Amino acid sequence: MTDTQKDIYANFDAVYDAKIKPKLQNMENFRLECKRQHDIWGLIAFITTGISILALYLAGKFANAYALILIVSVPVFVFGATKLKQTELYFRKTIKENLLVPIFSLFGKFKISQTEMISLKEIKENGLFHDARYKKDDDNIAGTYKDIPVYLCETRLWHVKEDRNGKSKPEQIEDFNGLILKIKMNKNFEGSTVVRQRPSYDYLVNIVKELQKKYPALISDKIISFLTSPMVRTYGNLRAKGVSIGLNSISITTKINPKPRKLEKVTLEDVEFNNFFDVFSDSQIESRYLLTTSFMERIKTIQAVFLALGVNCVFKDDYIYIFLNHCINIGSVTSGRGLFEVGGMNSTLLDKNIYKMVFNQLVSIFQLIQHFKLDQKIGL
Repeated sequence: MTDTQKDIYANFDAVYDAKIKPKLQNMENFRLECKRQHDIWGLIAFITTGISILALYLAGKFANAYALILIVSVPVFVFGATKLKQTELYFRKTIKENLLVPIFSLFGKFKISQTEMISLKEIKENGLFHDARYKKDDDNIAGTYKDIPVYLCETRLWHVKEDRNGKSKPEQIEDFNGLILKIKMNKNFEGSTVVRQRPSYDYLVNIVKELQKKYPALISDKIISFLTSPMVRTYGNLRAKGVSIGLNSISITTKINPKPRKLEKVTLEDVEFNNFFDVFSDSQIESRYLLTTSFMERIKTIQAVFLALGVNCVFKDDYIYIFLNHCINIGSVTSGRGLFEVGGMNSTLLDKNIYKMVFNQLVSIFQLIQHFKLDQKIGL
């Protein structure tokens, strides 16, 4: 570990000890109380669902009078389901404000917002995810790092495939599910450049192993074991091939995305890069100027830390966009947490590794931003 890295982690330890650790026991008690309420409202919703179904059956089988039970059971179900959702949202909001924001404070002034920061129209205008028709955000975080505006949006994009014969229900097809980074630069790009990765689970595993050799403190053996387990490997290979498995359905997307409009294919000298990425641009010179070896190493680091199956980049106007698709980080699998979730209702908040994982993710992002030094030309 270099001296610079030691300083970065020393800052994390200082913030953790000063701003996070003193809150943890109170936050853990808060989590347990929220879980108790969540379980109660969940049980009420479950029971009233059963009562409503039984009342409908009895009304149809025996007497319509049983339908009167629905007058009581349905409102109770709605109330219970509403309280269930409210408890979950209140828990997540409180935990993020108390435990996530202090980690972001290491890098600059950031806040969690309910306001949409990256629209679906803006995304599609950048030449990606042409089919997407719907967008639902989970988290929106905005702030500045060394006077550079930075936006982070955890979101899901999808479209609906209609059955023209009317024999089956419309099917949701997922186009993107992950994190979008939007970074404002100090100059406009002359043209537009789109970097699109062809997802490969083996490629992800390889770059994670490469990163562990360089920075053992960043990637633990636990993560390698997680990635190479048969179940996760199977899941990753399916997602890389366009197979999305939901609770009630399986969708398969085999469509090859078209070349972005008005952009031409760019072939770089790096053979390995060309095997996994497609580059399109309306400026051959600028695209080669931007996609340096140093830049791509930072992209690989971000992908490895977030365990993202696919990465897309867009350089346009005075912004760089990075799309981290299908992040299968160990925290989300083992505890139900999403990206930047520092605690789940069903897992303890007292584990320091939870916060260190989020910190590592942020380090990888802001080290990429450092690549674009404000007093130098991009790419050097």
